[in-house]
Amino acid sequence: MRRAPLAAALALAVASAGCWDFRDTDERALVLMVGIDRGQTAPYQVSVQIPIPRGGAPEALIASDFRVLAEEGRTVEEALEKIRASLYRFMELGQVKVVIVGEAVAREGLGGIDWLWHSRRFPAVAFLAVAREPVAEVIRARTPPVALPALFLYHAFRPTHGVDDGVVPVERWQALQRLRSPLEDVFLPGVTSRKYGLNVEGVAVFREGRLVGWFSPEESRTFNRLRSTRFYGSLAVPRGGGGKPGDLLLTGGRSRYGVRVGAGGEPVLWAHLEAQAAVRERDEMPIRELEAAGARQLEEETRRVLARLQALGADPLGFGERLRRLDPTHPAVAGPEAWRRAYARAPLEVEAVIRIRTTGYTR
Repeated sequence: MRRAPLAAALALAVASAGCWDFRDTDERALVLMVGIDRGQTAPYQVSVQIPIPRGGAPEALIASDFRVLAEEGRTVEEALEKIRASLYRFMELGQVKVVIVGEAVAREGLGGIDWLWHSRRFPAVAFLAVAREPVAEVIRARTPPVALPALFLYHAFRPTHGVDDGVVPVERWQALQRLRSPLEDVFLPGVTSRKYGLNVEGVAVFREGRLVGWFSPEESRTFNRLRSTRFYGSLAVPRGGGGKPGDLLLTGGRSRYGVRVGAGGEPVLWAHLEAQAAVRERDEMPIRELEAAGARQLEEETRRVLARLQALGADPLGFGERLRRLDPTHPAVAGPEAWRRAYARAPLEVEAVIRIRTTGYTR
């Protein structure tokens, strides 16, 4: 009679142990990148990038090769299950670094990809991007700096590693937050397979969850200056008469933007940028004139990007959300359609200030 409680306690201990379903590393297929595109025989084609290490040390991942598997399905989950069934190892999604969405899928709407937002099998901090070409080309493309393309994108998107001021990283949870907002739109970085292999290029702009346009790398840098509280980079200052443009290095800048209510009750979009700069090459133009010309150029680039967003009807900077917080009863934020109409015709006020701290040629 005493054996029954002991057996029950032993069974409970075994069942509650944390390692009953343990799988070693050699029994797992670690997926680092996932691609979602339109299929030929089914709605979705899903591709996964799996590393093939050359050795047992962690450093082997840097010198490893990779394998790409692809399947089609009625849903993303169904296609993933087909890939899992073709593997002799357990497919692990907990290490996914980047998810790439095809342009056709993005134009139809991100909201329709349930797996992307509701799945708990891959991290909420995985980066999202949109492919400039078919996803199958992008996810198979190699890149010279790193053997594993997924790790190259991961480091390019991380703020501690990124060196290009035109790269605009977005994590899954950030995109979901914007997708659920009626007054704010999604933006995602673009990736291409035709820029020295795999690389980042431009920004995909969305309206109500649907891709409506692309920013060029130059426009992406301007967009990044606005959305970042701090920025840096270079600025070419045009000269009259076809002279050689001045070359300024923006060594540190701050940006602010928002909405105010005009005298007639209409929303007014404003932006203020202030930067310190160094003259990269020796320049004969007086410093004050060069500062003024640089400020005008910065204002013009910023105004052009904001006007393009208004023409697309996209609000990735969240002007509508800022107006709602400023005045929740304003008629322009009564609903998404009301804000789109007010946003499209809102006046722009852009101001920029540049102060040159170093003159002459800088090495």
